[in-house]
Order: sequence, then structure tokens, then C-alpha cells
Amino acid sequence: MTGTNAANFTGTYSAKCHCGAVKADFSISPSIEERQVVLCNCTICTAYGYINVYPKAEDVTITGENRLKTYSFPPHNRKHQFCSECGTSIFIVPNDLLPDIGCLGINIRTVEGIDLDKLHYVKVDGRSRKPEDEMIKRP
Repeated sequence: MTGTNAANFTGTYSAKCHCGAVKADFSISPSIEERQVVLCNCTICTAYGYINVYPKAEDVTITGENRLKTYSFPPHNRKHQFCSECGTSIFIVPNDLLPDIGCLGINIRTVEGIDLDKLHYVKVDGRSRKPEDEMIKRP
């Protein structure tokens, strides 16, 4: 990590699928350890075990993009990206969340070296959220 003090650390991370065919290298500030990570209870986050951080898309480099498959469900405003070989859900393209920023929702369960017990969680009630609700604010 780089930065001048704990609140300003930028973390550089690698997320990868189980078989290693797809990898997402990214930077985020503040670091994962210093920021709130999103723990959502919507049906897909619960089923896939997502715990997300949202780096800017321009700060993410995807390797093995040709191995990605997309899953979406009505209203098809979020594209869930998973490895076609092992099925690991690596990230979400949340077109309806934070559209002015252009970010990806990286599943931190796929990030190497993260201690989930030491993170700061913000719970999001995605199960009750309706499409007309106000967009989720960037944590």
C-alpha cells in the first residue's frame, strides 16, 4: 500500500477466480482495510457470497476477459461476471449504481490476502430495495 497516512492509503490488490483463468488487478483508495465494504442481503449477493468494494473501472485491469461469462436478471441493469471454467463470481458491472463514476463491484472474497474478520462492513438492504429507490451512495 502507498499513501501518507492511514486514512489515505491506496491499496493494490489481485482478485482471481478459483482456477486462475480470470484475474482482476486493481487499486482503490482508501484501501480495503481502511474503507467500508458492502455486505448486501439481496438474493444474488446472498447466493454468490458477494462482499464488494467499488474501484473505478479505470483502476481495474482484467486478465482472461475472454473467459468471462455474464449473468443478469430483470431489469438487467447489473452484469455479473463469472469465470466460464470454474464458475467463480469475480465482479459486477453495476450500471445503475454510481453511473457517474463508472466502477466495478469487486467481490473481495476473490481477493488474495484479505482477512475478512478485520474489515469494516456496511450492510445494505438490497432485498427490500426497489428499482425506483434512491441509488446506493458510494461507501
